Amino acid sequence: MIKADKCLLLAKLETTYGSDAAPTKTANAMFAMNVKVSGDWKKTERLAVSPNWGKYAPVVVGQGVKVNFETELHPSSDGSAAPFMGCLLQACGMTETLGAPTVTYSAVLAYPPAKSVTLWFYISGLVHKVTGCIGTFKIDMAVKETIKVSFDFTGLYSEPADLTFVTDPTFPTTSPFIFKDVTVNYDSITALIGTAIGIDIGNQIVMRDDWTAASGTKGYYIQDFKPKITLNPETESVATINFWNRLATQDHGALSITINNGSRDLSIQFENTYVDTTDYGEKNGISTSLITLISRPKTDDATHTPFVMVSVNINT
Repeated sequence: MIKADKCLLLAKLETTYGSDAAPTKTANAMFAMNVKVSGDWKKTERLAVSPNWGKYAPVVVGQGVKVNFETELHPSSDGSAAPFMGCLLQACGMTETLGAPTVTYSAVLAYPPAKSVTLWFYISGLVHKVTGCIGTFKIDMAVKETIKVSFDFTGLYSEPADLTFVTDPTFPTTSPFIFKDVTVNYDSITALIGTAIGIDIGNQIVMRDDWTAASGTKGYYIQDFKPKITLNPETESVATINFWNRLATQDHGALSITINNGSRDLSIQFENTYVDTTDYGEKNGISTSLITLISRPKTDDATHTPFVMVSVNINT
């Protein structure tokens, strides 16, 4: 019997795409929640004529494996070292820059656009090892809640194997960031009051087919990305901010979000955004503006990045 309540997720950057990085329980344990592993199947129907009802079973090819999970956004204990989820962000097309007391992650406009990770998911007496994982992520921030990051990875096809469950993994000991004491600066406007912000990096993961590969799949890569931000500020006067006019004129502006958790700060920056949708909402009798922003570089050269996340003055 395989029990569902004994699970563990490990992740480690690969030196060579698709080669098992062999993550360990002491160095690579993820603080993961709601882990889901599913197959990415291709089914070729067989429509041959037959004297009987029903069709022949399709030919099934395992193209890849999808791994989805959530985690809290934790800082590292030292700006000279990466936080536990640093490998995950790099496999989503982010560069990592370590320089105490800061750790910086920046979206990259380059090819190849991402490193890859190996994910090992233990379920009691089984382990599913997935290599060549490339992904995308979303950040969910709600007032007085821990900041959550949802990852969606796709890797090369593999099947589970029997393996003794590991014990005593080493998890991060730093406290997660909490969404409070926040400063939002939208195009130099800092008077906005709201309760939630969502960020979707919007990576477009593409399969690269290859007739020389045993599975027919060479791997996965990020073809493009379209970062999107949703926020719900209280509705302000037109003199303060006119989101409708900004949408109509496609007026661009920078957006920065700074979370102050004592000596641990988190800064998320978008150098250039435009309003994609606007609507009205309501929160406890107060009118709100339901805004969607799209981020893109200021210019088309590769030195500009539409998304930067910085942890500042990190400690436990």
